[in-house]
Amino acid sequence: MCLKARSAGRAFICFTTPQATSARMLDDFLANIWEHGGGYIPDYAVGFLNGRLETSDDEREVAAITRFYSCEAGGREGDVVQALSDRARRRVAQTVLRDWKTYPSWGMEHGFVLIEGLRQNTFLGKADVHGAPLSWPYSIEKLAPVAVLFSKWNHRYASVPFTQRPNPLAATPYRIEGL
Repeated sequence: MCLKARSAGRAFICFTTPQATSARMLDDFLANIWEHGGGYIPDYAVGFLNGRLETSDDEREVAAITRFYSCEAGGREGDVVQALSDRARRRVAQTVLRDWKTYPSWGMEHGFVLIEGLRQNTFLGKADVHGAPLSWPYSIEKLAPVAVLFSKWNHRYASVPFTQRPNPLAATPYRIEGL
């Protein structure tokens, strides 16, 4: 399957090899859609990537796709999350909670936005993490308390279906706005 990065079809990425969903390929695709597509993930790309999240046994592939979606969350994510199964939502959350520190600074907070969008089963618009102790630019140190809250929540409610879990930031100074 080929994913066109430009609407005119001049530049595209072919997802026909095992390396197609590597972090580097998805980073290139992300840069291309921001440059030529307004930052929107095309529907055909969403279908392909969600299919890989549902079926892949390769943790590196799941991590690369999750990172890609995290970098888009809070931007122009669209209706990506509504199509994922409970199993895939759990995998994405576990991957974000494991890897968020490795994301670009502008994508770190959006991993948590992605998890919250999965929990609420909602459209990810231009959402951000807010709270009195947080300010831009975000850093590992600033987001660590949010990560701890999400990690404890993910462990505590592991047996609860993802969309039925309570808000992980309830009764804290943090919130996700814009969903």
